[in-house]
Amino acid sequence: MLSKIDQGIIIIYIIICFVIGIVRNNKDKNLKEYTIGFSYLPTAFWVMTIFATEVGAGSSIGIIQKIYEDRGYFLIIQSFVIFHWILMYCVMPQGIGRFDGCMSLIDVMERLYGKWGKYISSISGILMTIVLLASQITALGYLFNTLLNVSFDIGVVIGFGTVVFYSYKGGMRAVTITDIFQFFIFMVALPIIASYAYKNITVGNLIESISFEKEKSINYESFVSSCFYMMTLGINLPYIQRILIIKDKVQLKQVIIGKALVAFFYYVALVVIGLSLISLYNDTEADQSIIFYRYIVDYIPIGVRGLIIIGILSLIMSSADSWLNSSSIICARNFFKEIYPNTSNKKEVLIAKISLLVIACVSLYMVKLNKGIFELMMLATSCFNPLIFMPVIVGFLGFKFSKNEYIKSTIMTVLFIIIICVIKGKLDPYVLMLGTLFNILIILSIILYGKLKLLKCRNV
Repeated sequence: MLSKIDQGIIIIYIIICFVIGIVRNNKDKNLKEYTIGFSYLPTAFWVMTIFATEVGAGSSIGIIQKIYEDRGYFLIIQSFVIFHWILMYCVMPQGIGRFDGCMSLIDVMERLYGKWGKYISSISGILMTIVLLASQITALGYLFNTLLNVSFDIGVVIGFGTVVFYSYKGGMRAVTITDIFQFFIFMVALPIIASYAYKNITVGNLIESISFEKEKSINYESFVSSCFYMMTLGINLPYIQRILIIKDKVQLKQVIIGKALVAFFYYVALVVIGLSLISLYNDTEADQSIIFYRYIVDYIPIGVRGLIIIGILSLIMSSADSWLNSSSIICARNFFKEIYPNTSNKKEVLIAKISLLVIACVSLYMVKLNKGIFELMMLATSCFNPLIFMPVIVGFLGFKFSKNEYIKSTIMTVLFIIIICVIKGKLDPYVLMLGTLFNILIILSIILYGKLKLLKCRNV
């Protein structure tokens, strides 16, 4: 059980999140203010809010669980995130000037590929949000159940209910403020956890921990799709929404570099914690879904646990709130506004807030999938990538890729995924990875064909 000091720390944290939502209540006069929040922030604050948005249950607790489960194999998977950092730095700043006036990824897709791009990205984005939020909800339920000794369902109501409340009340400004607040909390809590974990690692058990066990059966489809997933992070609703707000090319480069540096030390801390769990629980049949929480109960001193717990809550909430905000805007701006173009600004904001509640409820239902936290996050991204990842990349790089060519590549990719699903008998991240690779191949072939055709015409 937690001490009264630990319980007090958690209660104060939740109250602060509620206060932020109440203070920001009804201050957004239109959907643009609800979407953008702050038009300018210093580089350091953008690093905080973008990093806090990207780091959620799957990329924290989920990674620790996978290190414990897969050992050295997952360390290889984790290293592929470097390619993601390089890709973002090389692509995003180059094309940010092409999308002046765009407020979201959906606006970018509409500018590039018209109505098809708009609706395909909208539907894919909402589906991705629902599955990804399910992973955050699952983590919150386990946290409250294991550490606070309340039922899973009550834990979900307290944790996720707090996120929904301040996101509903305060819009993007409340989300940004809480992201920065939460960044400071988990960047204090994480080194504390890692320092305690480091004490449990010796050279001998480190070698044993990262060994590639011969008797361990590795699913190579899962291994390959996980590596690919790490490379394709970043093309999602909250990330693109924030870089569109930044606008400035130089500042965006600084933000991407700053975020990568913070992420590097963050992932090192996760690896230390994961290896420590293997050392401590190697000979026990521990429940992988709560192994990290068990470590906190067994090894973190009373009085420090409260800070650690709100650090974990911050990791989960800072991602969930951004996804809720981004997806609710899609519903209001790209669906309701299309049907009722004369909707007032005030009503448009109200529709966004109602949409936020609906998406939150559907995500709660998705928790019944009963999958691991990392698996849910990877499935969410995999559903989004086949039709969005490469079209956004070529758009930011400025390659000529017409609306009709986008439609053709989309239809061919969907048919390819259906065929692979029929052959394999299921839809999983590996199938969706193949779909993404097929889409990349098709788009590159179309662009190359267009360049060769243009070169031939010039030579005639």
